[in-house]
Amino acid sequence: MVNFSHLPSELLVHTLSYLDCRDVVRCQAISRRFCEITHSLILRYAIELSVAGFTDNAAHQGLDLSLPLSRGLFMFTYETPEPTNPISPAVSFNHLAVVQVSRAEEGVPTWTLDFEESFHDFCVDPIQDLLILWRKVLPNSNGYKLSLLSLRHGTPLHVSSVFLAVDPSVPSDYTSIDVKVSGDFIVACIYRTRGLIGSMDITFIRWRTGEIEVRLHRDRQGSLRFASFCLLSNDLFAIGVTPPSTLESLALEVYSFREALLDSQCGEPPGTPTHIATYELPPLQDRVHPLHLGMMSTAGTDLYDPASHPRSFVSVGSSSLLAISMILMRSPASSLSHLMRILLVIPVCSLTPMLSNAAQTSPRASKPLTIPWDSWGPSCSRCFHLESEQPRFYGKSMYAYRMLLPHRLLDFNPIDLARELCRTGSSTRSGNTIDLDGSEIRGEDGGKDARSSRVPHNTSMIITEETRIPAGDMFIDDVVTRLPYRSTPLDIPARYGTILGGEDWIGMETDHRDRIKALHIFSFGRTADAEDSGIPEKANERQL
Repeated sequence: MVNFSHLPSELLVHTLSYLDCRDVVRCQAISRRFCEITHSLILRYAIELSVAGFTDNAAHQGLDLSLPLSRGLFMFTYETPEPTNPISPAVSFNHLAVVQVSRAEEGVPTWTLDFEESFHDFCVDPIQDLLILWRKVLPNSNGYKLSLLSLRHGTPLHVSSVFLAVDPSVPSDYTSIDVKVSGDFIVACIYRTRGLIGSMDITFIRWRTGEIEVRLHRDRQGSLRFASFCLLSNDLFAIGVTPPSTLESLALEVYSFREALLDSQCGEPPGTPTHIATYELPPLQDRVHPLHLGMMSTAGTDLYDPASHPRSFVSVGSSSLLAISMILMRSPASSLSHLMRILLVIPVCSLTPMLSNAAQTSPRASKPLTIPWDSWGPSCSRCFHLESEQPRFYGKSMYAYRMLLPHRLLDFNPIDLARELCRTGSSTRSGNTIDLDGSEIRGEDGGKDARSSRVPHNTSMIITEETRIPAGDMFIDDVVTRLPYRSTPLDIPARYGTILGGEDWIGMETDHRDRIKALHIFSFGRTADAEDSGIPEKANERQL
């Protein structure tokens, strides 16, 4: 008698690759072996090949990316009441209006959640029906209270609240918290600063039980007040740090918490993540100080978190972007000309081989692997010099390999780019500067790039030539990056202050009080009537 245990894994992977997302998820309940196969990289790779058009006689054109989008994309708004506690510096709210964005023609589901107490911020995981709200505990501000509720009903969960204490013996001028959801875990990062010295406390909490599984305390020094934290995948996270000396480089530290979780499951105290690698960023000249170092990743967003659910079964490690924004200042600074704003875009899949090698060659007791900028940065990233006074990007303006900027859509999908370049054998060139306030790409001399100016406004370009940011008085050497990407001009009205990403992109039109007036849904796919056009087609608009 032959059963599933006698079948080779390759045959099961081939069979499962023909199923849709929901059926693959259901197969996890068959046996432990099926559960391992559904989470395996080989299955995800097979599905990626099918979706990208690299397999013959595919049963479907591709997985339905609109289904997880319509199920998992929500919008929120709240009224800010008059401050009832004058000693509280934070904005508070006690009810939340929820809007579920759906392509269904019957309408847009909306509901309101009222709370008995006020909160300062929130995050959600719609797939798990999880709403997390938090507030700073007053009057001593000695910690944060996290409340766990049902997103649809507002009812408390089995573990209704978690308290994160802040050590009162350590003085600090400012304390803040950043909370994310990653599958079974709530990841809370508490930032504390006092002068030029700060620290980070990262805690992993299993939200179904309230148990703390992993903890990391990271001290930092330098001129940067706020370091950044982001999730890279379901077992990796990164923090951006500034060194004590300007003679050292800014760095991206990558930690693995897989072994720490195993220790916690064995009944040991909360484990400590393993620091496996340090990626150095472009080295700075002496007397150049970072004023801002921010990170965001498509693997750990609040509204759509592929690390917590397979959804379209695109591998987290090969479908995630990491964006690092930096503001650099040369002292003494007498004008804004002494400031430089940099955007560094890194597909996490380009770091995967080095991370795998670091995880295997760096045991827990050994020193983490240090990777100089010249050995990874030029080929694994693309660096842009920003001409805008706004250094930050909206955290919801990235999805999968896409990054949405005002008037421009950037796509770093390596499979799509490789296929297109193989078919056409050509590419176009872009300048080194992105102007966020206009639709033109500017070259080094401040004018239009000579070659890109001959390209029609609505042409989507694949850029393969290197981007070179002159060292000037900021960097030690020129910053050269050559990661290929696609650039598509857009025509999105500026009144859409927030853009939420998915297969379609949704702009929120707000009034003078930041209340949502309308949703404008755009599709960036090419249409049959405009096959070579990259301009988004206005697909739908709903008034709220």
